[in-house]
Amino acid sequence: MQFSSLLLLALSAVVAAPATEIQGENDRIVGGRPSGGYSFMVSLQSGGRHFCGGTLVAPNTVVTAAHCVQGVSGGQVTVRLGITRLSQAGGETIRASQIISHPSFNAQRLVNDIAVIKLSTPSRAAPANLDTSNIGAQVGTAAINSGWGRLSNGGQSPDQLMEVDLKVASNSRCQSSLGGFNGQASICMQGATATQTPCNGDSGGPLFVGNTLIGAVSYGNACRGDSAFTRVNTYINWINQYKN
Repeated sequence: MQFSSLLLLALSAVVAAPATEIQGENDRIVGGRPSGGYSFMVSLQSGGRHFCGGTLVAPNTVVTAAHCVQGVSGGQVTVRLGITRLSQAGGETIRASQIISHPSFNAQRLVNDIAVIKLSTPSRAAPANLDTSNIGAQVGTAAINSGWGRLSNGGQSPDQLMEVDLKVASNSRCQSSLGGFNGQASICMQGATATQTPCNGDSGGPLFVGNTLIGAVSYGNACRGDSAFTRVNTYINWINQYKN
C-alpha cells in the first residue's frame, strides 16, 4: 500500500492549511504512453495544482478515491476536464460544492476507498457509464488506466496525460502480492510487465473499458507490480444516490 500511504501523509500535513496549499502525492502512471484524452477524465486540483484523478459519471458528479479527499472540504477543490496537458488553457474548470466519502471507508486498510464529488455547476462533457455488468469480475479483461502520475517511483510527474493497458487478475494473485487485498471491494490489476502500473500521483483516477468505469486507483506497491482499484460495481447503488 506504499503509494497511497504517501498520499495520506501528504494530505494530512496540509488539511489545516489554506485551500491553495493541498499538495497530495498521488498514484501515477509507470510504463504508459501519451493519451489522446477522454471526456470523462478529471484532474482534481487545489490552487491550480493537480493532486488526484477522478471520473465524471454525471454532469454534476465525479467519482474518486476516498483517500484522495480525506479531511478535505469541497471549497478546497476544483476539477478540470477537457484537457490532456495540465499546463494547457481551455477545457472546463469547475469548483466542487460537496465531497462525500463512503461511510465505511477504512483509511488504514483502504477498504471502501471511494468518494463522490458534487460540482457547483454541471459539466458539458460526456460522462462515463458505471459498470452495471461487473466487467471487473472477469479475469483477463483488458482495461485502461489514465492519469497525470509519476513516470517512476520518486521520478518526474508529466504535464501530459498518460495511459497504460492493464488486465484483470485473480483475487488470489493480489492477496499474495498486496497483503490484505479484499476482492469484494477491489479489483486486482496487472500489467504486461511489472513496470506497467499506477504510481505516486494517480489515485482516484479511472480504470475503464470503452466508456465504462470499472475501477478507481486505490493502492499498489512502490510503483511496481500489481495494483488494487476500487471495484465500482460494488458501489453503484451508493454512487447513484448522488448522481442527480
